[in-house]
Amino acid sequence: MTTLIHIEDDPLWACHVRELLTAWPEFRLLGTAATGASGLAHCRALSPHIVLLDMRLPDQTGAELIDQLGAVRPPPRILLLTSCAGDGVLARSEREPVAGMIWKTMNLNRELREALSAVARGHRHFSPEALQALRRFRAAPGSYVKLLTTRELEALPHFVKGRIDGEVASALGCASATAHAHRKNVMQKLGVHSLAELQDWALRNDVFDIPRPAPPCAASWLDL
Repeated sequence: MTTLIHIEDDPLWACHVRELLTAWPEFRLLGTAATGASGLAHCRALSPHIVLLDMRLPDQTGAELIDQLGAVRPPPRILLLTSCAGDGVLARSEREPVAGMIWKTMNLNRELREALSAVARGHRHFSPEALQALRRFRAAPGSYVKLLTTRELEALPHFVKGRIDGEVASALGCASATAHAHRKNVMQKLGVHSLAELQDWALRNDVFDIPRPAPPCAASWLDL
């Protein structure tokens, strides 16, 4: 039996997925987490085979959580179940430990079981809509992943979060002057002139979603 944890802050989608999985005997849902921190803690404690992950969470970005889940031992395979398909999501979906991506559509009843079965067998699975979006993303000459260097891409999330040059330099292991040069190049290439414009660009492109405030009464973990 393949075990799963679903990290999703929308209670309607969480309930729908729970109902679907209950009817499929080859899968066992260990629980649903409404925040990235809660989901990560339970992945460390329960070692699921697969994490079903929404990319927009109230406490952190999906990209950050993917990296943290990749450090869990043994690492779970990640299937993205999301409604956002900007450049950032598409770019991150092509790298481990992400094993596939499907979107929140009316076809979920059929696509989810097919996707989970493929991922459980060690394969990668992308829905037809996700594959079409990936083809457009790869072909676009102005995609940010083609405009920025590898080092600039590493620095980008730090800039989006408003970190100063010294903090970025410490995170990247470089000099402050180098971090400043990366910042100048990134903003020039993206055509932005301030932190507010950079954060607006990031939100519009689903690059590094700026976390939203958590709802005061949201449940962080639902045991099943």
